[in-house]
Amino acid sequence: MINPSKIKIELPAKIYAVKSQEICIFKNNLVRSFSTEFNRLIECYTTDLSLAEIKAYDEFIKITPAAVGSYNLQFRFFNEYGTEIQSKDVTLEVVDNVGLSSAATVVMCGDSITTEGYNITQTIGASFAALGGTQPDLAGSKTAGAYKNEAILGKTWSYFGTSLGPFWSGSSVDFDWYSTTYLAGATIDLISFQLGVNDSFVNSLHSEAAIDSIVDKAKYLFDRFKLHNAAGKFVIVLPSFGATSLDGFAEVYGAAFCRSHFITNLQNLISKLILEFDNGAYDANASICIGGYGFDRKDGIGLKSITNKNSRNTAQVQRQNEGVHPSDATVTGKNIADLIFPHFLKLLQ
Repeated sequence: MINPSKIKIELPAKIYAVKSQEICIFKNNLVRSFSTEFNRLIECYTTDLSLAEIKAYDEFIKITPAAVGSYNLQFRFFNEYGTEIQSKDVTLEVVDNVGLSSAATVVMCGDSITTEGYNITQTIGASFAALGGTQPDLAGSKTAGAYKNEAILGKTWSYFGTSLGPFWSGSSVDFDWYSTTYLAGATIDLISFQLGVNDSFVNSLHSEAAIDSIVDKAKYLFDRFKLHNAAGKFVIVLPSFGATSLDGFAEVYGAAFCRSHFITNLQNLISKLILEFDNGAYDANASICIGGYGFDRKDGIGLKSITNKNSRNTAQVQRQNEGVHPSDATVTGKNIADLIFPHFLKLLQ
């Protein structure tokens, strides 16, 4: 029996899409739970979009909006008897599919998922290129295909907010120093962080104070960034809601970590980041992006029989068998990028 008090739909107040471009939101990221089986109990209702524009499959919700505008989506969670036990209304903001009219510098920070092998930075760069206009400089000290970023394997919020990280100079994070050192003095217009997975890997449950201390690192980074560019955009890209298959976690990590504690820690952190930063809660220039919700925690992107349901999938994909990384790295990275790109585009237009 599902306990409604233990269930929470975790979404920011607003998500973004580009006119005529597909996004896919995987349902098993939407509900804070150890189980990946709840996707069959989640539905998305709207009267604002046509049947051709939004489709709710077993694993994911596919949205391909036809027109610019703001639309209401209602996500509903049902128990095993079909009774609705929770709902959340979200605004879908559809951005025009036109390129930028002025130059911008973007620095994407993250852990292994944001590194070159998952094609996130490359896909975002290609998406901007496809729209034409002025191309943003996807910058940083690390190479990501034809672009750069600041993504480093195994890193955390704590890493980026301390002397260990790339932004540190003297006794504090200093984005002016970083810009001079790595970006030829360019002002950073948008900086994003997709972190939290590695912060959550401990063999015990995080206390509320421990979660707060991680969120405080994010706030510190924002405060320091605001000194560099008071009008700059600070985007927290949420990771996926937890590990992939149980067997994959066991194969990769053995008994070095408790999977249930890792997932609980990560989901509590995601919940706290949404609470503290969403919808201008900390600052009007700080926002939450659901990028990691493009990662299917359990099933892979899809089987060949439903290839046409998700345009990023062009072949049969096995069930996820890794610990926290997707087995289908390229496809999943592109799905994640498809959720990040509209958010960036809106903030930079």
